[in-house]
Amino acid sequence: RYRETLRGHFRRAVIREGYWALPAKRAGKMALLLYAGKEQSEMVRECVWWVYHAWGELPAIRLVSDGTMSERDLLDLISWWPGEKAAESWEASAESHAARGRTDLRLFAQKNVLGKKLSAILASGEREPTLYCDTDVLWFSGPPPLPEAKSGTPVVQLAVDVVRHYDDRLLGEVGIRELDAPPALNTGVVFASGEIYEACGLDRIMSAAAREPSYFSEQTIMAYCCRRLGNAHWTQEKIALNLDDMYWPVRGGDPRRGWCARHYVGDVRHWFWRDALWLRRYVYAARGGEAESRANA
Repeated sequence: RYRETLRGHFRRAVIREGYWALPAKRAGKMALLLYAGKEQSEMVRECVWWVYHAWGELPAIRLVSDGTMSERDLLDLISWWPGEKAAESWEASAESHAARGRTDLRLFAQKNVLGKKLSAILASGEREPTLYCDTDVLWFSGPPPLPEAKSGTPVVQLAVDVVRHYDDRLLGEVGIRELDAPPALNTGVVFASGEIYEACGLDRIMSAAAREPSYFSEQTIMAYCCRRLGNAHWTQEKIALNLDDMYWPVRGGDPRRGWCARHYVGDVRHWFWRDALWLRRYVYAARGGEAESRANA
């Protein structure tokens, strides 16, 4: 209960700070994908806000709805974003997979909220090099180091988890052992590019996931793809997933610590808003950000 109290306190303080039109910056060559709905709507705004302030170039923002918000409402959340942006429903990627014969992937997406996320990541990566991030990620610099692009070579890069969170029933059913060795991988931040589905031969594991999906089936499948395609991953020094401050301190100091980003998973999600407020009060204010942005808006 104290976590919810703290989360609400810091969240309200951040929301009071507001969002406004931002001056244009140079466009980058990459898409940033977020998957969200009503429950994550406020975090979408704050996550994208810090992409703008932390990255040197602007990615094209791609938003995918989980079905609880329209595409227009998603785009309204980031109406102030000065670069390219687009939104679509989760059905769009699911149907595009089905049109290519991946009907089990569509079924997985229909049954499971994170199956929708997996479907969106794979489809976006096939269209263009895509960096995906969960909405509970704050960016301090970026983008993170990415694999060197090689024409026609599919790539998956993931972040490291603090503990192993996989669907062991799924792994046992299809006889996969590649994920037995460390490090454990997490899909809070994902780089995807190329024809990953075919390169990793996902038909069998997708069929098993669609038949009996669990919360960690999506992460298991993406981790499997990562291992099959070279095991590229960011260390905790780049993409942090840190539980050390789960209970303390309430008044956090500088959250950046040299990281590109931090993923605020469930046990520390209340600190997402604490650290967003710190960034706004100290880092952004020190740059004269509000005055400059409003003057150029």
